[in-house]
This record gives sequence, structure tokens and C-alpha cells, in this order.
Amino acid sequence: MSKATSLQITEFSDIFLLFGSQVHTFRGPHWCEYCANFMWGLIAQGVRCSDCGLNVHKQCSKHVPNDCQPDLKRIKKVYCCDLTTLVKAHNTQRPMVVDICIREIEARGLKSEGLYRVSGFTEHIEDVKMAFDRGGIMFF
Repeated sequence: MSKATSLQITEFSDIFLLFGSQVHTFRGPHWCEYCANFMWGLIAQGVRCSDCGLNVHKQCSKHVPNDCQPDLKRIKKVYCCDLTTLVKAHNTQRPMVVDICIREIEARGLKSEGLYRVSGFTEHIEDVKMAFDRGGIMFF
């Protein structure tokens, strides 16, 4: 591996850590949303935030604050999504899935012994997760 390639890989991993985004290849012309300059190149022209969709140059990503407001259009699932992203997107103190589950337990299961301690069946848990990801709330 050449020194230039090694430097480029290090630079990309620093960008990922600083900005929480990934290097992105844009189709068609794109402009940096930080400095408003054109993003040159055919591949890996810039960085796109996976939460809010902000598109910036790799070098501009070091100057962008890491406190973006996630765009609800980009959050497609409840599971397989970072909890901090969900909380920021819905502007709540905890993920809505936690509130819904607690509400159901308190409404139906307060008389069941060990309800908060005993795990459910894997098959049933997967069904509930898929229902949340599809946007529906599954009532048992």
C-alpha cells in the first residue's frame, strides 16, 4: 500500500468519526452545502450524513457540527437504527417503541409475575419488530 493510499484511508476514517457520515459518490453535479462550492470528481466527491442527508466536501466535513437534526424521510425503520438518531428525529426523551411497549405492559400485564424479567419467544419478538418497522403497531 502506498503512502498516499494509506493517508487517504486514514483521512476517510477520520471524516467518518468526526462527521458520522460516509464518503458518497453523487450522480450528476452536486454542490457542497457548507461552502457552496462545486464537488469535483467522478467518484467519492463528498460526504453524506446518513441522518440528515447533508452533502459536503470531505475537507468541509471537519468543520460541520455533529449535532444535525435527522430527517424523518431518511429513517425507514425503528429497529436497525441508532437510538440517538430516533430520539433526535422524533424530538423525544426516549424512543417511541419503548413508550409503546411500556404502555402495553402496564395496560395488560401488571398482574403477570416476572413480566419485566422474563424474555419472550424469539419468533414472537421478531414479529413485533417487523410490525414496528412496517409502521404498524402489533397488539398481542
